Amino acid sequence: MRGETGPGGGARSRAGGAGLAAALAATAVLAAGPASPASGAKARTPPLRFFRVARAAIGIAVSFHGDGGPGCASTGRCGFSGTEQFTLKGPPFSLSGVGGGLAFVANDLVFIELVGGTTASTVAQVGVAQPCTDRAASSATLIGLPAGAHRVRLSVGLPASLGARELQTLAPGLAGDPFASHCAGPRFTDLLLAKAFPLASYRRRHFRGARTRLHLDGRRTFHEAGFAGTVSTSAHLTLRKVKNEKQVTASG
Repeated sequence: MRGETGPGGGARSRAGGAGLAAALAATAVLAAGPASPASGAKARTPPLRFFRVARAAIGIAVSFHGDGGPGCASTGRCGFSGTEQFTLKGPPFSLSGVGGGLAFVANDLVFIELVGGTTASTVAQVGVAQPCTDRAASSATLIGLPAGAHRVRLSVGLPASLGARELQTLAPGLAGDPFASHCAGPRFTDLLLAKAFPLASYRRRHFRGARTRLHLDGRRTFHEAGFAGTVSTSAHLTLRKVKNEKQVTASG
């Protein structure tokens, strides 16, 4: 049953291939940082390695309530409490690219779009007898950015280290908000700003084989946008290398 839109609610955002490409390009630029002075050497475009997500089991559970503070009162979010649950199991339509190598550290990133999930929300409000409930198809994005000379750091969505302005600008260009709902509650950007998702660190060579397994698990608290609570993340994926992007979409 779909409830009424409450504070923090809004229309769902679904991005297609264009949004994915735009987010990928923007993330690469931000990861690269300021351009270095011209050295006479011609810059080379790093190659992309493409993967199909053969298996995925992902669960992201959010339990929240109005924080009772000034932020809660000013946004009208006091008196709300509930849960948001994103779930995805099986072989989704998805794309992963690992670009560059040790010679192109700034452009060595991982981008995984996961489509085919479901988000369920149940939110109660003080003084309202009937809770708001919502259930709909949704999607999520995992991104890994360089961490030092030999590692990649993977998380859900864009890493909070990019800063609030970059997160708010780029988040809508990803594969959609896995917590978009007609019910009140924290949204994806709120949880990114609160650093509510765990990180997993992998060696870059981990992504160079024919098959790659990824695991991302953790439980964190958050306090953002008038809401407080916990986020429990469990993500387990198997990637299989393919020759090009066409094989990714054809096998998805």
